[in-house]
Amino acid sequence: LYLAPGHPFYGERVTPLIIAAARERGHDSRVLSAVSAFDVIATALERDLMATEPQSIDATTLAHLLEQEPFTAGMLDLAPTRPVLVTQVFSPEMAAATKLALATIFPDDHEVVVVRSAGLGSQAIERMPLHRLDRAEVDHLTTVWIDQIDPLASTRT
Repeated sequence: LYLAPGHPFYGERVTPLIIAAARERGHDSRVLSAVSAFDVIATALERDLMATEPQSIDATTLAHLLEQEPFTAGMLDLAPTRPVLVTQVFSPEMAAATKLALATIFPDDHEVVVVRSAGLGSQAIERMPLHRLDRAEVDHLTTVWIDQIDPLASTRT
């Protein structure tokens, strides 16, 4: 039995691996649908994620990219002219990696929205400048939203 928060195919890399392993061993598997984390995050942010077409990236991917030598903004494959949703910001280290990576494409004072426990009774939403993200309170249910910047502002010097 494997349980995932939200929909088992939405942002869950393990689900297809478990299904493949079960098939290789001749076991049956069944996946039950659920409301995805993106659904509750959209509600918490009061945004239509389909209309805003956000880019989504996992904080662990950002941390991994930062470990590459030399790290460049081009490695992110993110456009600052579209909003970004960063998932799996589950620790201060992931918040720091998110801040450092996004600071290569967004201004340091650009507002980010930290969403903890979206859809739960303990839901908390905090707005702050990007440069403070590594000091935000985060846990295993934390996501960060970054609004797009004006296309002309994206040509930073």
